Amino acid sequence: MMHQKYSLLSETRYPIKLGSRGPLESRSRKTKYCHSKLEHTALRVLQTERETEYLNESLEKPEICITETQAADAFPWFEHWCPAAPVSSLDPNRPTHISMMGLDLVVWNSDGTSSGWHCFEDMCPHRLAPLSEGRVENGQLHCAYHGWQFNSKGSCMKIPQIADAEKHANSCSSSRCSVRNYPVNVSQGLLWILPLPGPMGEAAAAAKPSPGVPELEEAAKNVWYQRTGWFVRDLPLRFDTAMENILDPSHVPFAHHGVQGNRKKVVHREMHIIDQKVTKDVGFKIVNEPPQSSATTLKTASADTQHLTQDSAQIKSTSKSGANDAKNTGFKSNFGFQPPFLVSYEVGSFGAMKVLATPTKPGWSRMFVSFLGRHDAKLPWFLKALIMLKEGNPAIEHALARHPVLDGDTYMLHLEERKLLARGNNWSREYFMPANADTGVIAWRRWLRDFGGEVPTLRATDVMPDAMPREQVLDRYHQHTKNCKDCQQAVKITDILSGICLAVAALSTIIFISKLTTVMSIAAQPHSTTLVTALMSVLQQPSSGLAVALVVVGIFTWRALQRFRRNFFFTDYVHAFK
Repeated sequence: MMHQKYSLLSETRYPIKLGSRGPLESRSRKTKYCHSKLEHTALRVLQTERETEYLNESLEKPEICITETQAADAFPWFEHWCPAAPVSSLDPNRPTHISMMGLDLVVWNSDGTSSGWHCFEDMCPHRLAPLSEGRVENGQLHCAYHGWQFNSKGSCMKIPQIADAEKHANSCSSSRCSVRNYPVNVSQGLLWILPLPGPMGEAAAAAKPSPGVPELEEAAKNVWYQRTGWFVRDLPLRFDTAMENILDPSHVPFAHHGVQGNRKKVVHREMHIIDQKVTKDVGFKIVNEPPQSSATTLKTASADTQHLTQDSAQIKSTSKSGANDAKNTGFKSNFGFQPPFLVSYEVGSFGAMKVLATPTKPGWSRMFVSFLGRHDAKLPWFLKALIMLKEGNPAIEHALARHPVLDGDTYMLHLEERKLLARGNNWSREYFMPANADTGVIAWRRWLRDFGGEVPTLRATDVMPDAMPREQVLDRYHQHTKNCKDCQQAVKITDILSGICLAVAALSTIIFISKLTTVMSIAAQPHSTTLVTALMSVLQQPSSGLAVALVVVGIFTWRALQRFRRNFFFTDYVHAFK
């Protein structure tokens, strides 16, 4: 019988027969299932130095078997609250499908209040029809296929096809007749779901009663306030890829040039993990600051966390070019990861950016972004005015600020992650990261490797979808607009204004043509003025000039509105022209 080993550096499983030879020598009985510490270290140093292409091709994929200690330390993904959607985007009058953690769920509201939200598995126990296609009546969820009715606990209350009262009661009381029910919580403008059904979910929810961002909790409201609402977008990226990108600030001036940075004005900075620790429950926090007199080195962790260290080529990387740059000035900022979904960026007294990234289904993630401000921040008046102008209208902010940032790198990452999977999903071998700027990426991959365990949607059994064309990867409508009430309203207003512009332009054109036709008919009569003189007289009339102006303004305004409308559907992002 073949036993399987599991690689913590990737989600790919590599079956190895007992007694098989490794890349250095055959294992002793003691180390038959695991590399020895010395052998494992040697393998990783050789692989990461990448001295020759032959070396990379000949080495066996590095593997570490899951020991009992590591299995026990795996992060309990399904025991934590997961953000599902902004409450403002949900319609309490109809059920809504939610993909989360590889699960198909349906959320619905039984009484139209904030406490009336419920979450079920999106599957009727009768014939597996999606309950999200059903309707809500009298505080119960009705399946649209055969009319079965379920209460807020998931119990079946009515089966229209059974008339006999005793048989109906026996059928409804069967455990097979109920729907899986998941705990929900409304907090900080979001609907949260704990993706663990039944009594186990209720126990986990009771142990973690208050989900959300710490800075937005009641105790911190005298310091922080939420400057913008939650921007949400589904991205065709794996959860690990999305998180890796969020924790990589060094790509911003290049991937988002002209939107959120400038590739011609890059200020070299150094990063190091605070206290040199990456832990299962706390995650990690990184200082991002201008270089000091000596290059910062990502040092080996303490003895209890020494297994987190990366190979020497990545750990001891420095930013020498930055140290010699005369422009190495700037402010100190922090960013970090708090398991399971929160990434925080804090920039002094200016404020903070909070990002929640969650796995939804294989190859897809959902991103929540909000900006926070500090009550004690002392900003210039013009900067405050600029922030209010930029963030005052959610739809404009989404279209002109949030979407362009995500469009700047999503397509590249969509292709990049498939290349990594095709090469065995071994980031430590395939990534060459000699710069200190990759500290966040390394820290995230270490945490995922050592504590992630079987991450939902990243398991070996989860099938990755095929690569999509860029028009689908950057499809703003299906990834955001159709679920955002602010953007839907903006599209409606844009369509109304576009129709008014076309109507005004058409009416003005008709008025001008009618005047012109009258003048031309008069000019055609004998002994009348010349055609040129008649035309000049028409153009000199205030009403005619106004008609021409309205035609021009109407057409140009319509075109501008149509260009703005495209921001809610698809706008191509070509780096060569940025």
